Amino acid sequence: MSVPLSPTRLFSCPDCHSTLPYDVRLAGKKCRCGKCGKVFNVPKPGEFEQPSEQSRTKPAAAPHVEFWCRVCDTRLVARSTDAGRKMKCPDCHALNLVPTPKTPEPRREPPAMHGQQYGVWKVNQAPASEDLRAKQPRLFPVYCRVCDTLMYAQPKHIGESLKCPDCGALTTVKEPPPPEVKKSPLVPAGQEYQLDPAVVQAARPVREDLQRLQEKSRLEAEEAARKRAIERPKMPAWPTFQGVASMLSHDPLPTWWVGLSASGIVMAWLLASSFVGQGAGGLGLVFAMMCRIFGLMAFILWFGPMSAIACAVVAESSDGLAKLHSRPSIFFINCLLEMSFVGLALALSLIPAFALLQVGAWEVGIATGSGALLLIFPVLLLSAFQENTPLGVFSPRVWGSLFRRPLHWFLFFAQSTVVAGLVAVTVGLLGQNYPEWIYAGVPLALAGMLVYFRILGRFAWWLAESLADPNPLTGKDAEDNR
Repeated sequence: MSVPLSPTRLFSCPDCHSTLPYDVRLAGKKCRCGKCGKVFNVPKPGEFEQPSEQSRTKPAAAPHVEFWCRVCDTRLVARSTDAGRKMKCPDCHALNLVPTPKTPEPRREPPAMHGQQYGVWKVNQAPASEDLRAKQPRLFPVYCRVCDTLMYAQPKHIGESLKCPDCGALTTVKEPPPPEVKKSPLVPAGQEYQLDPAVVQAARPVREDLQRLQEKSRLEAEEAARKRAIERPKMPAWPTFQGVASMLSHDPLPTWWVGLSASGIVMAWLLASSFVGQGAGGLGLVFAMMCRIFGLMAFILWFGPMSAIACAVVAESSDGLAKLHSRPSIFFINCLLEMSFVGLALALSLIPAFALLQVGAWEVGIATGSGALLLIFPVLLLSAFQENTPLGVFSPRVWGSLFRRPLHWFLFFAQSTVVAGLVAVTVGLLGQNYPEWIYAGVPLALAGMLVYFRILGRFAWWLAESLADPNPLTGKDAEDNR
C-alpha cells in the first residue's frame, strides 16, 4: 500500500527537468511546467520518483543567444538552434556568425531546499528550551593573531588552526577560560546585616567653617523674621474707622479720582442728553441716539479702570497697607479680570431689584436694589477674592462669617450705609438747589465709592485677623479676641 507523499516533495519536468512541487491530490491530472510550458500528467504515488541530484542541479539550456555586431557593435539576439549560421545586422548590414551559446553553470541548491521542509511538534512532545540550547554546539570567540578578526570555534577545534577569512593567517585555537560564576546579590538567610545595639554611633563631627555658615544662616533667618514682624502693619482697634484716609490721600488715588471724574462727567452728559432729546423729532432724535450709543461705550471704557482701582484698593487694604503700591493699568483690555470680579458681584446683587421692578412699583424696586447692593455685594466680592476666581462668589468661609462674626458685619453694613446715604443726600441737594451743578455729583459719587472700597478692604483685614486658619487636627478655628 503506497502512502501519499508530502506536498513538499518535488518531481521533475520530463522536458526541461526543472523541479516542481508535488501534491498527491493532483495525481493523474494535467499540469503545465512554469518554465518550459510543456503540458504533462502529474505522476501517481506509485509512479512518483524523486528527481535525482543531477537533474536538480542541471540548468535548462538558454533558448536564445546574445552577441554584438563585429562592425557597428549593435546588440543582436538569435535562437540557440541557429548557432553556426550567419545573421545580417539590421544597422550596417554586415554578416555575423551566430556563436554557440555558453553552457550555463549548474545551479547549486542546498539540501534543505528539498524534502520535508518544516516539522511541527505534537502536543506535549516539544522539548524544553534548555534541552534545545544544550544540544546546540557550544561556540567561543577566537581572535586572529594578525588582524584581530573575531571568529568562533567549537571545543573539538581546540589545538587546531583556524584560517582568518580576512587576512588568511592561521590562528591556533586555545582552550577558553572557564565561565565566571555569577554570585547572587541576595544575602543567604541568617547572614543578613544587623546593627549591634551595644555599639553607640558617635556623632559625625562638623567642620568649623560649616558651623559658622550654619550659625550665620540661622542669625540671618531670625533677623529677617524680626524685620517682617516689625514691618507688618499693626491692626488698630477699629480698622474700619482708623487709618482709612491714609491711602485715599496718597498718590495715585487722587490722580485716578481726577481722571475718572473727568471721564465720568463726559459719560453722564452723554447719557443725560440721550434721555433729554429722546422726545424730540428729526435731528434731535438722531442726536439723542448717538449720545446714547457713545454714552454706553464711554461707560464700558470707564467701568474697566474703575474696577481695576477698586480691586487694587480692596486687595491692598486687606493686607493693612497704608499706600497703594500696585498701580493698575488704565487700558481697558488689561482690566477685563477686575471687571469680571466687580461686574459679576454687582449683577448678582441687583437680581432682587430687577425682580421686584417687574411686579411692583419702581420706588420699591429701587429701594430693594439699594438695600441688596449694600448687603449682598460686599459678601459676593469678598467671596470671589477668597476663592481667587470671579465665579467663586459663594465662599463657605466668607458666608459662614456672617453667622460667626455678626457684630463685625453689622458695623460694616452700618458704616457703608452712612457713607452711601451721605453721598446720595449731597448729590440730591446739589441737584435740587443748583441744577446747573448736577454733574458735580459725579466726583462726589466717585469719592464715596473709593471710600467704600477702602472701608471694605479694611473690613476684610479685620475679618481675616479675627478668623484664624483652621487647625488641621481639630478642624476648628482659633479664636482671636480683638
